[in-house]
Amino acid sequence: MKLSKENISQIDKALFKKFGVIYYDVRLEIVDHLASEIEQMEGDFEEILPVFLNNKSDFIKETNLQLNNAGSRWSKIVLFKNIFSIKYLLTFIVVFFFSYNLISLKGKEWFLEYFDFMPIILPAPISIFLFYEIFSSKRNSYILPFAGITNTILMTYLFIFIHIIRKADVFYFVGIFSFFMTLAIAYYYMYFFSIRQHFKENNLLKL
Repeated sequence: MKLSKENISQIDKALFKKFGVIYYDVRLEIVDHLASEIEQMEGDFEEILPVFLNNKSDFIKETNLQLNNAGSRWSKIVLFKNIFSIKYLLTFIVVFFFSYNLISLKGKEWFLEYFDFMPIILPAPISIFLFYEIFSSKRNSYILPFAGITNTILMTYLFIFIHIIRKADVFYFVGIFSFFMTLAIAYYYMYFFSIRQHFKENNLLKL
């Protein structure tokens, strides 16, 4: 049996509506597997599909879970590989010395007045963009864990570390500030270069 684009679309919609496979990349993997099996069968597609999907229910649920977990693990790997990379370290050093010299010129109080919220303000646009991506029809299993972990780390600055740096000595203050500022900058790089490159390699980018 040769499947048409409409048949493939029906399988995709069934995965989303009946089995709750919400991530586009996960559905692509499962649809590809199911379509290959159906093409080996004989009969009418409309009659075969409901029975076939019921028989494959356990496979669909298990594969969905496995691929979701794989996406979560991959997102963590991307994040921490970037944090412990040479590029991150060099960016951290540049931010550290820039901030330290600016404080030496203008003073800590001036710096705090204008820059203490910058590690939260700077990544706001990418956070809003990823929030939109999460609720789009072609959201990917990598986006939610990546955005969730990165924003959680950044939020620790707002709720914990910003209060510490306001009382800390300049050297420690600049070190903590520079780490979160570097993460805010790296947030853009990690999405637009690391994750988007992964999507491109796996044909997951939206046309």
